[in-house]
Amino acid sequence: MPYETGTASNHDDLFDKLRTFLKLPTGSGGPGWTELQYEGGNPKRMFLRAPGLSGTEEIHIGFRKYEDIPGDTFGIYGWMSRSYDAGLDMQSQPGDSGDRYHILWDQTMPYWFFANGQRVMFVTKVSTTYWGSYLGKFLQYGTSGEYGQPYYLGMNWNGPVRFSTLHEGVRNGWDPGDYGIMLNPNGSWYQVRNFYENSGEAWNNGPNYIYPYASGYSSTHGRFRELRENIDGSYPAMPLILMGDSPASDIYGELDGVFATSGFSTASEDTLTIGADTYRIFQNGFRTSRYHYAALKQA
Repeated sequence: MPYETGTASNHDDLFDKLRTFLKLPTGSGGPGWTELQYEGGNPKRMFLRAPGLSGTEEIHIGFRKYEDIPGDTFGIYGWMSRSYDAGLDMQSQPGDSGDRYHILWDQTMPYWFFANGQRVMFVTKVSTTYWGSYLGKFLQYGTSGEYGQPYYLGMNWNGPVRFSTLHEGVRNGWDPGDYGIMLNPNGSWYQVRNFYENSGEAWNNGPNYIYPYASGYSSTHGRFRELRENIDGSYPAMPLILMGDSPASDIYGELDGVFATSGFSTASEDTLTIGADTYRIFQNGFRTSRYHYAALKQA
């Protein structure tokens, strides 16, 4: 699986590094995406086509840089579309998802890119916080004829927010707050929300959600929060399952390459080995309780 880690000098450099990585051919350490449109002004924008795992699909994902120097707020917007028309602006494509936002800053920051032919995940360390996003397809429970575009867009928020913000709705894409979004089999985009803020606390109440971090229409959080290491000292890697209550109760599929794990006696950037696979562990934003960790498949 294409993977890259390094240090970006600032938000602008991070945007450029992500662009370079996504366009790398599959034989050169990259996922082999095709750039359809690019603007190098301010803000920089790019719109790409991912080939899917088969190499013959057309999965459309865009990014644009954001900066507000007086407000000390920096980031990247991401979006998806159902198809592509070269005569249209990259943010006005058919079946557009709308923008979501990933938190950065204008200083040096470590980053981690994880991509394949159908999705990209990236994590940035901003001060002592870790912000992660997921854009692309997930692994649907069904055939391509039944569910042709199982798209999920999970980022940190829907608009500019500073890394120091302490809000229960500002979260990583695989355990989303208010602004996760998925493309339903009926062709419409619907909210995916694990938690929202209520009187300063995280409440579990979303029309669609990702299990096991959340468990549906309830203020309770489920037994996952009690999880720690396995009896033999190894760590679990539980699939992240997209569950639906709106527009219908359903179980849609699993996120590709990211899993729930326990943060007990471990820390962000640690690695986890299961069989022949290596995973990189990250906390959810500013949260460090043991139930706020994910394991991203590195190789």
